[in-house]
Amino acid sequence: MNGYKKTNLSPGGVRNGVSRLDKVPSLWRRGRAISCTLKIWPSLPRHLEDWQLTPDNNACERGIRPFVMGRKNWVMSGSPCGAKSSCELYTLIETAKANNWNPAKYLTQVFEKAAKMNSGDDWSQLLPWNLPK
Repeated sequence: MNGYKKTNLSPGGVRNGVSRLDKVPSLWRRGRAISCTLKIWPSLPRHLEDWQLTPDNNACERGIRPFVMGRKNWVMSGSPCGAKSSCELYTLIETAKANNWNPAKYLTQVFEKAAKMNSGDDWSQLLPWNLPK
């Protein structure tokens, strides 16, 4: 045993089923933060059990940062249709990166194979985990 005693985690200050934290007015920023934390409290210990789980979305935000920084310079995003196209293209690029593909090589394969596909074909064949590297 590592010397640590496993205990059931619960929000502090609970007496007779009533938490002192519940009494913080939700109009305050701190009160809203506490209320939010109390709502998700049962799922918080999961982050301690598995190192791959993170309580934030920083990896996702780092992934979209280049897109957000460059979107003002892109001419094709000047309309809703252009924005949809850039979103779809960026989704392909980020999916390739997430699956350890070179985005240029992946897009080359996707566009070559997509040109030969019919509308009824299984488009999931073009996903990075279904294509040979």
